[in-house]
Amino acid sequence: MSDLKYLVSIKGENFRLDLDEFPELVEFEVDLTIVAEDEESAEIFALEAVRNSPKLQKLMLTEEAKKPIIQVIDITRRPWWARQTKDLEFNFSNASR
Repeated sequence: MSDLKYLVSIKGENFRLDLDEFPELVEFEVDLTIVAEDEESAEIFALEAVRNSPKLQKLMLTEEAKKPIIQVIDITRRPWWARQTKDLEFNFSNASR
């Protein structure tokens, strides 16, 4: 079986991040284009990419009031010619809203 492209949408909740030098509890969404054999592999690769993201790890603070959650909210198969995501573009929002 050849590798296929998937657009994987991920949501993170309960992350205490240092944004603009003011720590706050935030949630985020991020979309990744993943090349994988199947949806299950695409989900695993996408979750690993988010967990290991230098950008996210740099912003995270060690103290956690609530346990952070990362979950896949959607996986869509993409055409072979679809643009590959280079960097993770996190969309952060305040979790208290």
